[in-house]
Amino acid sequence: MLKVTGELTGHLNLDWGWDPLCPGIELVIAPKESGRGLEHQLMDWALEYLFMNTPAHSIGMDVPEWDAEGIQLIESYGFKLAGRFRRGGIRHGKYFD
Repeated sequence: MLKVTGELTGHLNLDWGWDPLCPGIELVIAPKESGRGLEHQLMDWALEYLFMNTPAHSIGMDVPEWDAEGIQLIESYGFKLAGRFRRGGIRHGKYFD
């Protein structure tokens, strides 16, 4: 968890699940803190840690189709869409991928 000025600002989780070669990154930044560069700071740290200190050779992330800022963030790091989890959740009463 990331706190700035005493408030919860974000969350970063690195998850190996069953495959140590392909860990997952979960990154959430509070909407009011978005755009301040915290996303990039956390992503830089996570990628450096995973590729320099673990056997990881691939990274997995789930970014819902409605999260344009999240998609833009991961694309800025060179990540490409590798697949979709159809109907992965419900937002505003409708399923999303």
